[in-house]
Amino acid sequence: MTSTTPELAPLSKFPHHASGGACVLLLLLDGYLLLRLFNTLNTVG
Repeated sequence: MTSTTPELAPLSKFPHHASGGACVLLLLLDGYLLLRLFNTLNTVG
């Protein structure tokens, strides 16, 4: 953990964690859509 950090990992390392990255992206997308839906219902209601 001294040489590199996950945040600054080069793009070449992404294929190694493709499944994990996709899972995180899906979770972020779900959270974003839920937040938008909640905001829309809040505005309409």
